Amino acid sequence: MPSTVLDCPHCTANSIGFAIVYETPIPSRSYQFLTLGICGKCAGGVVIEYFATNKSDGSPSKNSPMQCQSDPENFNWVRLRTYPEALPTKIPSHTTDQLKRYYEQAANALKRKDWHASGAMSRKVVDVSTQQLLGDESKKYGTIKQRIDALAAKNSITPDLKDWAHEIRLGGKRGCRGRKKENKVA
Repeated sequence: MPSTVLDCPHCTANSIGFAIVYETPIPSRSYQFLTLGICGKCAGGVVIEYFATNKSDGSPSKNSPMQCQSDPENFNWVRLRTYPEALPTKIPSHTTDQLKRYYEQAANALKRKDWHASGAMSRKVVDVSTQQLLGDESKKYGTIKQRIDALAAKNSITPDLKDWAHEIRLGGKRGCRGRKKENKVA
């Protein structure tokens, strides 16, 4: 059975195998096919459009992508488009280099519904953000809670942002260590 490697738009797995399980020719275009690929991790489907190229007469080395023993791209088929496309995580432009990786990990875990990992990494984003916003003064505060409250007291963050940061802090802590009472969570 032919297969190809893609990033999955459904579970966000990177470089995962997709089994090509169905194809149909595009009638108005010679040597063009739409195929259905199934993700090896989540079984989500994508439509892959292939076009044949590279032989002197313009024909592929196999008559269709489904006739290939492995990835059709190894048999002179070119992947034109994939529907839906795997969308990259958008990181806000003002994010510092140090936070970009944490933010991306939190967002990607959320996309794949890995709630505990997303919570833990979102908490890390708040942790590092509060340290960056307070600078050297952050050393005065031993916990994320104290840093969030200090930023709010200085009007560096709004009351709504303070509440939101505490929700992320608590959610990330619960995701890492199980449910705890508010007064015991730093």
